[in-house]
Amino acid sequence: MKDFDLRKYLAENKLLKEDQTDLFVKSGFMFDDGLLGGVGSGGGGYYDFISDKISGYHIDKFDEEEFNNWYDNFSKKDFNSIVYDNKLMGDYEIDPSGLPKGIHQLDTAGAGEVMDDMITIYAYPILIDDRGSDFITIFSLDKNGNVVPRASKEEVKAKLASNEYSLI
Repeated sequence: MKDFDLRKYLAENKLLKEDQTDLFVKSGFMFDDGLLGGVGSGGGGYYDFISDKISGYHIDKFDEEEFNNWYDNFSKKDFNSIVYDNKLMGDYEIDPSGLPKGIHQLDTAGAGEVMDDMITIYAYPILIDDRGSDFITIFSLDKNGNVVPRASKEEVKAKLASNEYSLI
């Protein structure tokens, strides 16, 4: 995420703009319990593992080296995701025929990538304050599948270091 020029990127018009959640729901996806499903009664989010490494289990520390490594090297494969192949789509009675191929915005929390034989749902890493009222997307995907930083490294670092925000 080094040397990312947001102004140039916006001028190229690659951002995912329209929420396509309704289209995915009409195809059979159920997002009532989050894009990737529930995380369990003790879970805080899809990014608990890295959050614990950076901020500690009790959000009581800040590991700058771990944070820098995560933020600087974040790639598409680092999004938490679920891949629906033909068998899984059949199991969940998902009919992908109405979904155009490509990457589509799902609410503000993630994206869905429709391919010939599978669909991948990606959950974006999000900062949330300790009151549960402030949500900040850290990374998203554009229509070409590239990772886009939505919050600066400095902003994310400051919020996590304050121990008033966590990564979900």
